[in-house]
Amino acid sequence: MIGRDAFRPQLWPPAVYCVVPDIMISGASGNHAASAAADSSVLCVPGANPSALLPPISLPTASNLYAVHCETRTRTLALDGATDHAATVSPPPNVSEYDWLAISTYDMWNEMNIIVGSVQEYCTKLLCPTMTAGDFEYAWADDEAGELKKVSALEYMSNVLDWSERKITDRRFMPNEHGQAYPANFKAELAVIYKRFFRLYGHIYYSHFKQLEDAGVERHLNHSFKHFV
Repeated sequence: MIGRDAFRPQLWPPAVYCVVPDIMISGASGNHAASAAADSSVLCVPGANPSALLPPISLPTASNLYAVHCETRTRTLALDGATDHAATVSPPPNVSEYDWLAISTYDMWNEMNIIVGSVQEYCTKLLCPTMTAGDFEYAWADDEAGELKKVSALEYMSNVLDWSERKITDRRFMPNEHGQAYPANFKAELAVIYKRFFRLYGHIYYSHFKQLEDAGVERHLNHSFKHFV
């Protein structure tokens, strides 16, 4: 079992870097980060986290979604710790529903990437030979109609991250610029991504929660899942 002190520094929250010309401010909270993010010249990207399974997904800096993400990040920092959790997951007045869903999906992917990475030491083929969540077992397919294949839990979770990353970074599916239309099946495709993310949370809660609790980081998993649902 990994001790608390060794485990905690590698985990949540993933760093958000607010970059002003010649200055980098790291951290996911605090007045300096919030005020920096409020500046239109600031660039906000998810920072690399040593626990992550894959490199983080970053929005192109010249894109519309990038600018909106920086704006919403400032709002999220301001609402951090708010008792009204619904306020933190509701779109700001000037952000469209689809842009909000797109930005939220980027954030969910980056969080899920860290969560999966944090349990990979425990989630071995020997201990988790199949993908389960309680009594439910899941086989992998690249798409809903594809051939099902039994894989280990970690391979399944890695496949979900790879597959969803391809979706999220496909500009035909998730455009970055003003005036570019989202596809007609945008919400339906997001629902499939979220369904698979839910399975990952399910496996981690059923099979690895005690390990995260022993490491003293279960509250971060709970916060992430609450935001997700």
